[in-house]
Amino acid sequence: MFTVQCDFDDTLVTGNVGHSLLNAFAPAKWCAIESLYSTGEITVEETNRRQFALLNVTKQTIDEHVFETAKLRPGVPEFIHNCTSIGLNFSVVSNGVDLYIEPALRSLTSSRIELHSAHGKITENGISISYLDPYGIHCLDAFKLSWLRYFKSQGQKVIYIGDGKSDIAAALEADYVIATSSLEDYFRSEGLVYFDFNDFYDVRQAIDTILI
Repeated sequence: MFTVQCDFDDTLVTGNVGHSLLNAFAPAKWCAIESLYSTGEITVEETNRRQFALLNVTKQTIDEHVFETAKLRPGVPEFIHNCTSIGLNFSVVSNGVDLYIEPALRSLTSSRIELHSAHGKITENGISISYLDPYGIHCLDAFKLSWLRYFKSQGQKVIYIGDGKSDIAAALEADYVIATSSLEDYFRSEGLVYFDFNDFYDVRQAIDTILI
């Protein structure tokens, strides 16, 4: 059996919805926090904890922003339908926050999609987020990797779809990798085997090749 583990921001959707929210509603300090992540000083999970604590917005504001800005990559609805029809498990595993990912998925596709992401809670002091690994234990780092290892522990072969730095650790342990952007750059520079993609029609072609 196969599980397709797919990132959300910049992968399933064409942009980074989390960054779009921060850019629209958070003080500029969020960019300095992003720089700490870029230089490897903090994890992506810690980055998101600090950044979303800066966001003082209502759920309605989040929903409205998501509906106005989030766009699926071409071919996603057809791809998800195909996964269902051929018996592939499809799971979105994201370091992003459920407060914006769930409304995006509801508005963009009629399919029910398994989602594992940060849980966000709106408070008077910004958005508090937490990550739980597959066993319900609070996760301080390697969230995506924890889910990939869980899927593999269940006897699944994992096809990993991603785009960025936060995908590298999990992608390196996947059975197959379908990559774009900086994740593709990394796999190419390291001489590792991967499939590239621009849209989910490309992803479907790659998976058809894998399943032959």
